Amino acid sequence: MPAPRISERPDTSPAALRAQRDDVLHCNVAGSGPTFPVARDAAEAFRRWLGEVGSMFSHEGYDAYNAALADTRADLAAFIGDPGGAARIALTQSATDALNLAVAGLRLPPGATLATTAEEHVSALLPQYVRQREGHRVAVLPYLDADDFAHRLRAERPAALVLSLVSCKTGRVLDVARVAAAAHELGAYVIVDVAQATGQVPVDVRALGADAVALLGHKWLHGPLATGALWIRDVTALDPPRLGWRSRVSHDHTGNVELQPDATRFETGTVDAAAFVGLRQALAVHRALGPAVGKRIRSRTTLLAGFTTVREAGSAQHTAFSLRRGTAEGLIPGPRIVAAGPALAIIGGHGDVTGFRPEINEALSSGFTCTGPQECAAKVRRASQNGSDVIKITATGGVLSQQGRGLEAHFTSEEMKAIADTAHSLGLKVMAHAHGARGIEAAARAGIDTIEHGTYLDEPAARAMKERGTVLVPTLMAFQGTSERLGKGVYTPTVEAKIRAVSETARVFMGRAVKWGVPIAFGTDAGVFDHGRNAGEFRLMRAQGMSDRQALASATTGAAKVLGMSSEIGRIAPGYSADIIAVTGDPTKDVTVLERVEWVMARGQVIE
Repeated sequence: MPAPRISERPDTSPAALRAQRDDVLHCNVAGSGPTFPVARDAAEAFRRWLGEVGSMFSHEGYDAYNAALADTRADLAAFIGDPGGAARIALTQSATDALNLAVAGLRLPPGATLATTAEEHVSALLPQYVRQREGHRVAVLPYLDADDFAHRLRAERPAALVLSLVSCKTGRVLDVARVAAAAHELGAYVIVDVAQATGQVPVDVRALGADAVALLGHKWLHGPLATGALWIRDVTALDPPRLGWRSRVSHDHTGNVELQPDATRFETGTVDAAAFVGLRQALAVHRALGPAVGKRIRSRTTLLAGFTTVREAGSAQHTAFSLRRGTAEGLIPGPRIVAAGPALAIIGGHGDVTGFRPEINEALSSGFTCTGPQECAAKVRRASQNGSDVIKITATGGVLSQQGRGLEAHFTSEEMKAIADTAHSLGLKVMAHAHGARGIEAAARAGIDTIEHGTYLDEPAARAMKERGTVLVPTLMAFQGTSERLGKGVYTPTVEAKIRAVSETARVFMGRAVKWGVPIAFGTDAGVFDHGRNAGEFRLMRAQGMSDRQALASATTGAAKVLGMSSEIGRIAPGYSADIIAVTGDPTKDVTVLERVEWVMARGQVIE
C-alpha cells in the first residue's frame, strides 16, 4: 500500500486563503503560531492517512508507514537547507524533545562548560542544567551582539554552545553563523534551536554552521502537534541517550547493540506517521508561499485591519527598527512605523527586568534604565543615536509587571523634565506609560507629550495636561484584552489582582477626560490582545462619551498631529500619502463600521 499522496502544488492564492479563514493574521514573537490555512491542509492529510492506511500492523501498512516517514525526513532536510540529507534527520515529538536528545548526547570532558544565551527558552536551558548533575557547568551569557558574545565565549572556552536562531523572548534574529564560527574555533559543539524560526525566516542549517539543529512542526510551520525533528551533521558525534526498537539494527542478550547507521538511531519507538504526513503537507504549502511566511503574515495584520501608520510603544533590542525598515522599503507588507525601541525605566521598576538573580536581571536588561537627570538625559541621547523616532518612558508603575508596588510615579519630576527637554532638543517627542494621577500630573508638568493609559486621571492631572497640551492615549482595548484573559492562567496572582483593581476605573476614566477637555488621540496597546482587533477601540471610546466624529478624528487628524506628521498623513488631500481604506457604511455616523475593513491602500499600494 503506498503512502497517501500530498498536494505538492496547493492553492495558496489570497482568494483561496481567505476562503478558508479571514482572520488568519496574528502577531507572535514567542508563543504558538497563528491558526493558518496551512494547518487545514495538514489536518486533511492527517485524516486521509487514518482513512486510507490506518494501522501499521500489516505488511502493506508497515511499508506505507516507513515510506511516509522517509518522505517526511527528506522534505524536512530540504526545507532547512540540506537537500538529500534525510539520513541526518531524526523525527521527534517536539523541539524540546530534540534539544534533550542533543544535549544529553554530548560527549563532554570532566567539568566541561556548556554556554548558552540569556535569550533561550526554558526547553533549551533545562537539558543543560540536568548535565550539571554530572559535574558540568552552564554559563548563561547576555547577547548584546555577535562580536560581544564571541568575546564572552572566548573567556568561557565552552565544550558546547546552545543558542536560538530567533529568540523566544525578544523575537530578534541572532547572528548564529558568526557565533558558531567563534565557537568552533574553541572546539565547541554547536546546537541551534530553530523552533521560532522555521516558517518565519529562511533556515539553512549548513550556512548557520550548526552541528545539530532542533525544530518543531507546529507553531510557525502550522503542522500537527507532537511533530519535530533533530538534524545532526554527523550522526556519530552524539550518543543516543535512550534506545528502543527503532533505534537499533540488532541486539543480543549480552547487551551488545548495533545502532541504525543514520539519524533514526535517535528514534526510539513508534512514530505517529499520520502527524508527520500532516507536517509534510504543511511544508508543501510553505514551499508554495515562499520563505519567511510568518514575518510577512504578522506585519500585514494591523495593515489589513485598516491602520496604515502605527506608533510602536517600546520593544526589546530594537526589533521594531528592523520591522520599520522592512515595511518602509517594501520588503514586508505592513503599516508605516514610528518606532520607540527600548523604553526608559527606573531600576527595578515597570519596564525593567525584576525577580531573578542579579546576574540574570543584568543579562536580560535592555540597558535603558536610569537614575538621576544626567543619566536619564544620556539614555535619551543613546536612544536617539540607536534610531528611536520617539522616546518611551514608564513614568509610573504598571499593571502587567510582576510587582505589587502601586501605580504611582516612578521617575522623579527632575528626571522626567530632563528626559523631555533632551528629547525635544533632538526633535523627538516623549510618550509616557502612566496610570497614577500624581504620576500623570508630574509627567505633564515635565513636558511629556502624551500619556498612555491615564487610568486614574483626576481633575488636577487633567488640568495640567490641558494647560501643557499633553495628549491622552487611553488604550481602552488594552484593558479589554487583559480582562478577557483573567482566570485562564495567563497572569500571575499579583498581576490578576492589579487587572481587577483597575477594571472599574478603566470603564469611565476617558469619559472624565472628555468632560474636562483633555486632548485625546487614538491608541490601543495592541499586543496585550490579538493584533487585528485594533478598531475595537472605537466602540469603547464611544461608550465613554466620545461622538463618532470625535473618535474618527482621534485616529486620523488627531493621531497625525501627535506623531508630528500632520502634513503627510491623517487626511485625504493633494500631496498627502495615499493611505485609504474602504468600508460599507458611514463612520461619521457609526464609527464601529471601521471594525470591518474591506479594502486597504497604503502609500499608494493596494494591499491584498
